[in-house]
This record gives sequence, C-alpha cells and structure tokens, in this order.
Amino acid sequence: MTKPIRPHRNFYGRLKGKSLKPNQKTYLAEDLTALSPGPVSWQDNPERTPLDLNALFGPRPVWLEIGFGGGEHMVHQAAQNPDTGLI
Repeated sequence: MTKPIRPHRNFYGRLKGKSLKPNQKTYLAEDLTALSPGPVSWQDNPERTPLDLNALFGPRPVWLEIGFGGGEHMVHQAAQNPDTGLI
C-alpha cells in the first residue's frame, strides 16, 4: 500500500509571528492607544453606516496601507505625501 500523495502547497508569509520587543509592546499599549479613535459600538452605529472619509480627511485622496510590518513604510509615505490621508 502506498501513501496518498499530498498536493504541493505554496505558502507565502509566516505561519507564526515573531514575539514583540518590549519597546513595541509599549508602543502598542501607550502610543497607539492615544492615537486610536477607539472601537465603534453597535450603539454608536447601529446601522453600520460606513465611515465618511470626506469628513475625516476632507477632499484629499485616501490611501489604505495593508502591511505586516512595523508601519515604517506608512510613516515614510505620510512624510512624503502630507496631502494624502493614510489609513
């Protein structure tokens, strides 16, 4: 009897993330908490109305950064593009 052949599976990325360094934990707990608008509860938005990006950013273009790093790229982009709203 032979073993069934498993299909080849590509995986891009990490199966398990690295542990946070102490300064990263502090950054998440203190700095980002102070900047966060906080969660939106069901009572605050029962109809789940989408955010009004014009109210948040005005007529500026808005970019959505999707990344898995420490935010260095987004900070660089924000510095280079001050007239663009970044999420």
